Amino acid sequence: MTKVKVAAVSNAPPPAKAPEGLKIRTELKETAFDRVLLLVSSVIFCFVVLFVIMQVLIRYVTVHVGLSLPWTEEAARYLLIFFVFFGSAVAWRKKEHITITSLVDYFPAKVKLVLEFISCLLILFFLAVAVIGSYQFTFKMMVSPVGAIPWLRVGHLYGMMTLGLTFIGIYQIRWLIYYIDAIRQSFFGKGRVTT
Repeated sequence: MTKVKVAAVSNAPPPAKAPEGLKIRTELKETAFDRVLLLVSSVIFCFVVLFVIMQVLIRYVTVHVGLSLPWTEEAARYLLIFFVFFGSAVAWRKKEHITITSLVDYFPAKVKLVLEFISCLLILFFLAVAVIGSYQFTFKMMVSPVGAIPWLRVGHLYGMMTLGLTFIGIYQIRWLIYYIDAIRQSFFGKGRVTT
């Protein structure tokens, strides 16, 4: 009996060959900061799940006993916002955000490196503008109450946004340093590729 090999047909371009051992990273080295941020994000997510479950259970209890916890809905909503910003920073380390690379995949590795560097600069510029704006709103909105949680202010929410965007900025700076080293090594043969 003869075995027939079927080749997989793909429209994707062949991966660019890296010059002289150049391998473009898809993840930064893990540090203690990364582990702490992942732990904090996980704890926030657990609280979101806990508050959502409490909301559902309390609705059934409210009918029979009259007990209600109106703050759980708002707490879950605001914790979800915190989780999104902190989780985005966690995903940034491994480049897990959605990117469209259909055009970039056709370029050689050295050109990809330069394009990644330019992209890194543009993202850093956007993050700087966003951090400055949310930082300013943090203090402007510190007198505005949120609702069912009496001690929480809108300024606290903007503060958490500022913190999350700053964490993303820290990762982006680490990526920028990596790309500068990789470009120096690839184009000029000096430098060491680090995080």
